[in-house]
Amino acid sequence: FKVIEQKTEYKFVYNTQEFNKNKLCSISVKDKKIGDVLDELLKGTNISYRISNKHIVLFKQVVKKMTGIVTDQTGEPIIGANILVRGTKTGVITDLEGKFSLEAPENSILIVSYLGYIPQSIAIKEQSHLKIALKEDNQNLDEVVVVGYGVQKKRDLTGAISSIKMSDTPV
Repeated sequence: FKVIEQKTEYKFVYNTQEFNKNKLCSISVKDKKIGDVLDELLKGTNISYRISNKHIVLFKQVVKKMTGIVTDQTGEPIIGANILVRGTKTGVITDLEGKFSLEAPENSILIVSYLGYIPQSIAIKEQSHLKIALKEDNQNLDEVVVVGYGVQKKRDLTGAISSIKMSDTPV
């Protein structure tokens, strides 16, 4: 931390009783943003940071194990719903029973989403087990227009092919 303070305008703020200041960590960086340097330096620890003006505030991140189930409005489990911790790359999907388990920092927000349903943001507080009921997204497409052009041989195509003859369409 002293080297970072010497080479930048930033000053570290932290509780000396919470951190082992005798633990040495060495990284080699050149021409990187302060956030990237701190991410690399603190990787694999339970220490997080917040940058405010020219101060870097270090704090211990309390991580909770969260479990839960995601259902639709009728109580049926939703398979493959996405659960993401906002502001991170941490996330999971629900299993065949709509259940999930993940570790998330205390006081974080979970984003729960699934195609055809309205996404929900859920603040993690004291609870460690969540029951989440997603509501269907009732936005309907007013009109779908299919446009086709060009000529290709069937053997060169991948995907679904449909043929409609004029005699098959109602007049």
